[in-house]
Amino acid sequence: MTAALGNVAGQMAGADRSGRPLLYAPATVASGSSFSHFESVLKPDALMEPANSDSTDAARIVDLTLGVFADEGWGLNGGNARIGSCDTGVKLFKAPGMIAGANVQAQDRLCRVGAKGNRGQYLRCMNDTASSLKAIGMVSTVEQAGIRSCAAKLTSL
Repeated sequence: MTAALGNVAGQMAGADRSGRPLLYAPATVASGSSFSHFESVLKPDALMEPANSDSTDAARIVDLTLGVFADEGWGLNGGNARIGSCDTGVKLFKAPGMIAGANVQAQDRLCRVGAKGNRGQYLRCMNDTASSLKAIGMVSTVEQAGIRSCAAKLTSL
């Protein structure tokens, strides 16, 4: 008999044959974790697994967690990220769980605080934010330009 471990075509790791995520359900009940987290075989690791790992990137990707929150009745902010009153064109969250716009809005606040009223420093910070989000594939070239344009239009820090 020959056996091999590997991906199953058309099936996601940590999901059943219908694509539904598996819950963490150990044979022995683990307080606070059993049936309230995703199965730990998901790759990359999911935010809502029973333990954190180095491959969890919750600052950028919240994977299936947004869907779970919506299923539980949490209100999720939709629409695009805004800098002041300017619409950047970057969706607050994109499938599959990327929180690009949320990152833009959070960075805007951090850049304002860090700049301490210095417009040039603020614009450099937001330019760096737009560039880094573009470099890791979280925003397109058009969205990167939208971030830069909205940051430039901001009149008060």
